[in-house]
Formats: sequence, structure tokens, C-alpha cells
Amino acid sequence: MGTDQRAVGREAAEQQMRNMRERAVDARIEVRNLLVDGDKAAVEADFTGTHIGEFAGILPAGRAVRVPYSVVYDLRDSVVYDLRGGQISALRIYFPMSMLVGQITS
Repeated sequence: MGTDQRAVGREAAEQQMRNMRERAVDARIEVRNLLVDGDKAAVEADFTGTHIGEFAGILPAGRAVRVPYSVVYDLRDSVVYDLRGGQISALRIYFPMSMLVGQITS
């Protein structure tokens, strides 16, 4: 949300997620709900951690973050990321980027 960022392909998606969770923010994912129905899955979670690396041109300030977000997965043939043993062919992350930026700059 609030950005046109896209990652196409397994490696690009993995790199983008790692950058956010390990390099920009020392993050934990706190899952609140997981729903699976046929070839779709959805997760509601909180992205929590500490801002430890450059993000969107903002230098690390060690601030704590907590941002709610959701992910919708298409479960198909090609593997992008493993969710409880299922295969994910695509995912869409709904993440309020402005909330994260607000927390690391306040």
C-alpha cells in the first residue's frame, strides 16, 4: 500500500522479503490469523522489530516498529515460498508503508 513495488520471480520475491525483515528491520512476524481455502491462503499478522538498516533513504535510528499487514497467497505449482508445506505461486502483500515510515522517522 502506498508504493508500486513489485517482485517478479522466486529470487526477487525472496530478496525483497529478506531485505525488509533482516536488513532494514530486525523483524519478527506475529501471525494473528491464517486462513486456507482450496488454492488460496491469507495471513493477518503484525510486523514487529527494530529499524536497523537504511530503508527508503532513511538511515537506521534503532526505533521500534509494529505494523499490521495481510498477505494473500495463490497456492499452485511453482514454489515461491513455503507455507505449511504448500506451494505458493504468487503473493500479494498489503502493508501500510506510510505507517512504517512514520514509526521510523518519529
